[in-house]
Order: sequence, then C-alpha cells, then structure tokens
Amino acid sequence: MLRPFRSNWLAGYYQKAFVHVRDILETYFLVDYLRSNPAKVAIWKKADKRQRAREFSPMRNRDELDKRSGYIEGARKAAYDLISENASHATYRGFHLTT
Repeated sequence: MLRPFRSNWLAGYYQKAFVHVRDILETYFLVDYLRSNPAKVAIWKKADKRQRAREFSPMRNRDELDKRSGYIEGARKAAYDLISENASHATYRGFHLTT
C-alpha cells in the first residue's frame, strides 16, 4: 500500500553529501586540466604540498580551464561557489535548500 507523501520523509542532513559533490567537481576540474596539459601530469605526481597548492590549486585549475574555454565570466567558479555557499557552509539559504 502506498502512503501519502509526508514532508518529514525529507528530513535529514544533506549538506554533508554536497561536500562530496564539491570534491567530485574539484577532482573533475583537476583531471580536465591535466588532460589538457599532459606534460603537467609528471609535475603533479612529484609535487610537494607547497608546489601542488601553488600550481594545481582548485582556483588556478578553474581559471585555466575558463581561459581555455573562453569563459570570461568565471562559469566554473560560479558553479563551485553555488555548491560551497548554499550547501557546504552553514547558511540560512543552504539549510533551506537542503531540507
């Protein structure tokens, strides 16, 4: 027997799931950047923490990919910020969005 829709079935803490979505997005951007710059793969593999932060930060990857694609408005940053602000960090809008 089907039960009627009940809003409390949606109760839960979904923001933790969005942290994983953000990580997947960052990983996708990194892989896309390395695919476009195959010579950088060896550098990335051997880089220490400081070099990785300087040359392969999520922000730098997004900017380089946007340049490659001709996006001047920062489309990748906008997607990342949407997830960060509304789902990964504690904000009223984020709580409303994910509950």
